[in-house]
Amino acid sequence: ATQKTFYILDRTGKQVAPFPIKFKDPITQPLAVFDYDNNRKYRFVITQGQEVYMYDSKGKAVKGFTFKKTKSNIVLPPEHIRVGNKDYILIAEDNGKLNILSRVGKSRIDVPEKFKFSSIPIEKEGSKFVVITSDNKKESIDQTGKVSSLALNVSANYFFTIKGNTKVTLDDNLLRINGKLAELPYGIYTAPQIFFANRNTYISITETQEKKIYIYDTGGALLPG
Repeated sequence: ATQKTFYILDRTGKQVAPFPIKFKDPITQPLAVFDYDNNRKYRFVITQGQEVYMYDSKGKAVKGFTFKKTKSNIVLPPEHIRVGNKDYILIAEDNGKLNILSRVGKSRIDVPEKFKFSSIPIEKEGSKFVVITSDNKKESIDQTGKVSSLALNVSANYFFTIKGNTKVTLDDNLLRINGKLAELPYGIYTAPQIFFANRNTYISITETQEKKIYIYDTGGALLPG
């Protein structure tokens, strides 16, 4: 997604028809891509200020998705999270409201509390949703909408991500993988990413000044090379 255009390219870089789709108003968040059942029936979510549009792989609006507009600007890309056999779509607003919706866009969990959203994506930890706020609090939301808050004694350069059974945090140069500490040289780091390859899980992180890439396994060991 660029400022006013949504593209899909194939692996050779050619545009896939009927894309691109052009918009009159600017796109205000990165493109969100959902694959509810891991069967490649993709849903593409475009955000424009307070409005949300969902498209299928043929470029048609998904008629079953009824949620259209928030009361304030959306501050993070919409997310899809599955807990058990239930799907949740999470949309965070500038006024602090967290919308937790079903696949069709209807409210699934009512969260009365307001949050100071940071740029850290909302994550799933167990059966709870986790918001890391801009004032360094970890807000955990259960399936009833109840919120428990934990103050984090961390720096302004803090990142938090979970995928499957792997939990990673970065606090300045202190990288923790499932609680195991891997101390990095001082520098300016990007957010850690978790990815899978050949049935293994790896954690990657980039230092932007020295232009170095680090890749760790889940035991906190740095890979050779």
